[in-house]
Amino acid sequence: MFNASYWGHGYATEALRAFMPLFFEHYSGRDLANYMPEDLGRATHNGDTRNAQLEGDDRTNRNRLAPRYDYAEAHTDTELASSQNVLEKVGFKLHEKREDDFENPVLGLRSTYIYRMYRSAAEARLPR
Repeated sequence: MFNASYWGHGYATEALRAFMPLFFEHYSGRDLANYMPEDLGRATHNGDTRNAQLEGDDRTNRNRLAPRYDYAEAHTDTELASSQNVLEKVGFKLHEKREDDFENPVLGLRSTYIYRMYRSAAEARLPR
């Protein structure tokens, strides 16, 4: 979140545009995950443990590969047009709308737009 005096200057768009290639590179299934000791022994990526031995030898756990994600997902309130614009400028596409799926402590139940950026779309945007 940015201080309101910095809204509308393109900082969020620039930051997200720079971050997405790093996200897809790290979660390519090729990079070693940087897990903290308290993470050792836990499953990764929705319980998928195929990319590592999770019991026993900590050295094996430290060398686990980060999971591969084929898309990134962003959730935004349906009324936050500026956040939606940032996502769309960077290449995210509206995937679905979820009705009354988020309980805001001040505003009550809120609906959410789910945006996704697929790996192939992110790679197509990389400078050549």
